[in-house]
Formats: sequence, C-alpha cells, structure tokens
Amino acid sequence: DLQVDACYRLLLVLCGLNGVYFTRFQVKRMHRLAARLAVAPPALAERIEALLAAPAREAFATLHTLEGEVLELVAQGLPDVDLAAPRERWSAYAPD
Repeated sequence: DLQVDACYRLLLVLCGLNGVYFTRFQVKRMHRLAARLAVAPPALAERIEALLAAPAREAFATLHTLEGEVLELVAQGLPDVDLAAPRERWSAYAPD
C-alpha cells in the first residue's frame, strides 16, 4: 500500500532528524514512537492513523500536508541539506 510506505518513510526521516532508532516493527507502536520524537509535526500518530483510514482523496491531502511539514522540519534542523528536488516534487503533486 502506497500510503503505508509513504508514512513509513516520513517516520524514517523524522527518526533520523531526531536521532532515534526505528524499525518497521515499531509502526505497530506508533504512538509510543511519535512521543519520542521531539521534532515532529503535531499529532503525528493520530494524523497518520486517520489518513490510513480515510478515503483516498482525503488521505492524499493529509499525507501531502504531512510531507510538507516534514520537509520544513528537515530544512530547519539540517539547513545544509539541499531540499530543492524534494520541494519541487512535493509542489508538483499538490492536491486539487
């Protein structure tokens, strides 16, 4: 499922940003993992759970918003990282 993989990748980025070790197994304990992330979008676990249960359009919009928030957190936490390509790709897929 694309949404599950996208959420997993967002969690990986956030764990890297926070210096927290993460395995795919921990997705089942997402609330506990999200609580350990000092740098993360607000209500991360709740928003991921909601998007995984939402209709496709709504899920895409929520995922797109989360991706944008994560990009901004990476920009703030790692200012030397070139985010031009991910930002361009993110902008190109904005929901209607």
